[in-house]
Amino acid sequence: PSDPALLVYENTAWGPLRAAAASVGAGGSATANRQGVDLSDARSVLPSRRAQPQYSGTVPGNGDVLVSEASGHWSLEVAGRGAPRQRSFGWANRYDAGSGGHATLTYGTPLVRYLAVIVEIALWVLAVRTVLRARRRRGGETMAASSDAGEVTA
Repeated sequence: PSDPALLVYENTAWGPLRAAAASVGAGGSATANRQGVDLSDARSVLPSRRAQPQYSGTVPGNGDVLVSEASGHWSLEVAGRGAPRQRSFGWANRYDAGSGGHATLTYGTPLVRYLAVIVEIALWVLAVRTVLRARRRRGGETMAASSDAGEVTA
């Protein structure tokens, strides 16, 4: 009992944020991008309940590990060896898992981010300090005005 005017599509190009898939080869080739890629058989690897800069777990061999963000800041180490990163599909990082094993996926936060956080904190401190000084000045002016008014009426 559904509305015949409603058409539902299944997105087979969707996959987990960190997935093991059968080797996708070039993966980012123009042909693969035009034809689409079926990631419905991709298996979630390196699970975690929340976003974090490092994920660990076991990955199967003879396949690729796909990470849903194409960024050079991610690195994957499988069985103690670094896996080379390639951009795939225009939106993902692809790593060759080799023979598989224990893997660690790590995000290296750029130093510029830490500098930006320090600058933001400094600006907040400056803003709070400016507001407090303005309030003190207004409070001092109010006290002076009330004491002047008291002298006139007395």
